[in-house]
Amino acid sequence: MTLPDFETALPEAAAPFLADGDAHVWLLTLDLQGAALDELRALLSTEERHRAAAFAFAHLQSRHVAAHGQMRRILAAYTGQPPQALRIGTRQQGKPYLDPEDRPAFNLSHSDGLGLLAVSQSVAIGADIERIRPSPDLAGIAETTMSPAESAALARLPVNLRTEAFFACWTRKEAVMKCDGRGFGLEPASFTVPVDPATRPDPRPLNPFPGTAMTLFDVSVPVGFRGAVAALPGIRALRFFRLPAPCPGC
Repeated sequence: MTLPDFETALPEAAAPFLADGDAHVWLLTLDLQGAALDELRALLSTEERHRAAAFAFAHLQSRHVAAHGQMRRILAAYTGQPPQALRIGTRQQGKPYLDPEDRPAFNLSHSDGLGLLAVSQSVAIGADIERIRPSPDLAGIAETTMSPAESAALARLPVNLRTEAFFACWTRKEAVMKCDGRGFGLEPASFTVPVDPATRPDPRPLNPFPGTAMTLFDVSVPVGFRGAVAALPGIRALRFFRLPAPCPGC
C-alpha cells in the first residue's frame, strides 16, 4: 500500500474533520528557532516548560518545546479551546490524555528533528518515530528487545537490510506498547510484530498479546526515519497532515 503525501493544514483556521473511523497523523518539524519557537513556548504549561528545561542540551530543550507546543496547537484546533487552556493529564503508566473530556485520543512521539502526532476521535492510539542509527551490536540489542520469532526473522534477512528492519520492528512494537497504554510496563519481547521493512503490516487486526486486538500501520516518513501507528479496533484509515513551515527568518 502506498501512503499519501502529508497535506499541509493550518489547524488554527479549521481543524480537518475527524471521522469516527479515521485517525489523523501529523508530521512535526522540531528544529525551530527565534519567534516561531518563542510562540510555541508561550503555549506550554508550567510543567511542560520545566520538563524542557531539564534537558542538558539546548537543542533538546528546543525540540521538546517545539513538539509539545505544536501538539497543543493541533489538539486545540480539534477541541475548539485555546492551546494554553488544554489540560493534559498523565495516566498511571505515563500515557497522556486530555482532562477531563478524554477526547480526542492522541499520542506523540519525537526523534531528533521530527515528531509524529496521532489523533483519533476516541479510539486508543499509539505512535512512534525513530531515526535509523547503525549499531555494531544490533544482534545483542535485538536479543533483549525482540521476541524469538522477530529475532529469527531479522537473522534471515540480508545483512544490509537488518538495521532498517530492526527499526521497522521497533517502531511497530513501540506504537503497540503506547496504544496499549502500559508503555515499557509491557515487556517488548513478550509479543511479535512484522520485521521485514519492505512488508506493510497486515491491515487485519493483529493480537499482540492475549485479549487485545490492534490494527498496525506503517507511516511514510522522511528518508532516514521509520514511523508506525497502532490503534484499537475501529480505526479504518489514516489521513496525513503537516503544519505550514514557519515564516522566513523565524
